[in-house]
Amino acid sequence: MLSVNGVPFIPQSDPGSNGKNWVVLCAGSGEWLNYFVQADIYHAYQLVRSQGIPDENIIVMHIDDVAHNPSNPTPGIVVNHDNGTDVYHAVTKHYTGDHVTVKNFLGVLQSDQELVKQGKNVVNSGPNERIFVYITDTDLYSIRFGEIVITNGIVSEFKGPTLYLLSNGEKEVVLFPNNTVLHAEELNNVLKTMHTNKRFSHMVFYLGSCLAGSIFANYLPADINVYALAASRPDEYGAQYSYDYLHRAFTASYFATMWFENSQIYYPDMESLNDQYQYIADRPNLTISGWWPSGTNTTFVMDWTQHALQYGNKYIGQQLG
Repeated sequence: MLSVNGVPFIPQSDPGSNGKNWVVLCAGSGEWLNYFVQADIYHAYQLVRSQGIPDENIIVMHIDDVAHNPSNPTPGIVVNHDNGTDVYHAVTKHYTGDHVTVKNFLGVLQSDQELVKQGKNVVNSGPNERIFVYITDTDLYSIRFGEIVITNGIVSEFKGPTLYLLSNGEKEVVLFPNNTVLHAEELNNVLKTMHTNKRFSHMVFYLGSCLAGSIFANYLPADINVYALAASRPDEYGAQYSYDYLHRAFTASYFATMWFENSQIYYPDMESLNDQYQYIADRPNLTISGWWPSGTNTTFVMDWTQHALQYGNKYIGQQLG
């Protein structure tokens, strides 16, 4: 049985199985500008641990350049909501810095023995075990105030005098550090191979990024026991959220805020994956506010719409809870 409350399954939910629960949490971006990316992963880690998943079954990938960043007014503390509490404490550091790569991410999923020889943690799962994967990312390259800058893609204009979002504009890729990308076909081929090799009974995959739906649409089949929840439509940009004026940064993504919020409201034996999807889908409209990127005390406000979508084996989400 799969259920949600911070992690889309818990050990108690399937008492007849001897299989383990595995969790892979990956922040695909670093730097202070993308503060919210790693903050989302840290919060997810805290929720997963609260559900009793042991550290040896949780693999975390993050650049780890936010908590002790020179721009951080609260060294060693990372928040996932404006005026929030610390979510960085006790987070494991399996893959940090230059070790956050596409190759290592896919190697973790496939139990790459070369990584094992290096002393790295991997998902060493079998046919009766369950895997939850959560990647959060951004294809936001930079924001400029008072000028238009085009970098490897397109410029989209929002409300306000001169606020521009710069995105790579590419579908079917998840950005990783150092300008590397995970391609949709590559990822879905790995998921198919894992299913063929009986590496899981069920996999649940949450993807929080811009154009997230394009990673699964036309790629993820419905017959390999993988359920995916994408933060946005294939042609839609996701939103940063919860601007913190002390840190001068967005501390969360809207998608993460919604599923974390939902996870804190309902008990795991009362809600299915589809219920969580519906909670998010029923809340597509939001308002974003913060300081202009120039660092002045002038604020901006803009309205946004974002639509989560389900892919793969939706029966998993509908029948289990």
